[in-house]
Amino acid sequence: MRMVRATTPVTVRAEWDPWVWGPEAVVQRVRGSAVDFCLCVTRRRPWSGTDMTATGEDARKWLEVARVFL
Repeated sequence: MRMVRATTPVTVRAEWDPWVWGPEAVVQRVRGSAVDFCLCVTRRRPWSGTDMTATGEDARKWLEVARVFL
């Protein structure tokens, strides 16, 4: 998958936990629990199989490619 830089800022917020990255006043948002976020970025579960939501095309693309390297 070719990485494409987002054209607008994306904010990531883990619900019920104090995890927030990015500015508050944006249209592009990724939301969900901290547990689901960790399951997604470690590739233990696809984001569509969790309660994670993506608002906006850039946020959806970000959620599809986000991952950590342990």
